[in-house]
Amino acid sequence: MAEEFETIIKTCPEIKLYFIIDAIGAMRWRLNHDMADGRIPESEHAALDKSIEEAAIQQQEAVGQLTRFGVSPFVEGTKSPSESYWQWFHAWDHYIKHELSNEEWNELNRKLSVNEDISEYKPKGGQ
Repeated sequence: MAEEFETIIKTCPEIKLYFIIDAIGAMRWRLNHDMADGRIPESEHAALDKSIEEAAIQQQEAVGQLTRFGVSPFVEGTKSPSESYWQWFHAWDHYIKHELSNEEWNELNRKLSVNEDISEYKPKGGQ
């Protein structure tokens, strides 16, 4: 599975990389939130903590692929997200959540499901 993930993040289009990074981040946030407020029993925390750590590593690996798209993903010498990364992420996040119409979103989903070209989907102003 790790090899498959690595192949995907090294070859996927930019928009798919955004979806991967965002989905992993959302999953990590939700698990941490649900553990903190008691929705998940403490007896399950250790196993979930390990899964969250593994997901964080995968997310960093995906973020590291942004160099393919001209983004410097990390603060030099660290694994902390750079300003360039945050600009990239917020541009894509805004594009997906606020700029696509329902019809465009449905067409994007259709194209993703049948592996059609999706290169026309990009935030305004670059990226």
